[in-house]
Amino acid sequence: GKSTSQQLSFMNPLKKKSVIVRTELSEKSNFKVNPRFFEIKPNDSVSVELVYTPRDLNKMESENLRFVSREIGNWNYQAFGIGIMPTESES
Repeated sequence: GKSTSQQLSFMNPLKKKSVIVRTELSEKSNFKVNPRFFEIKPNDSVSVELVYTPRDLNKMESENLRFVSREIGNWNYQAFGIGIMPTESES
């Protein structure tokens, strides 16, 4: 199927310390995060790409995403996607 993506932004509020963030999601997930591990420099932000590739058409698929950092805590998201038939111009 055709994939779609969206950017997710994360901020490090610490003034003097970079943080490492790792992504947790199920291995069977239709959702992927690029990159799965990333660094956020002090008082800065970074964007990562969330990619969805449907397995089925017209069926709601979801995933709990967790972004984990020892230094500044965790972010939890729930992502949803529905596969649709491609249009003529996409075929």
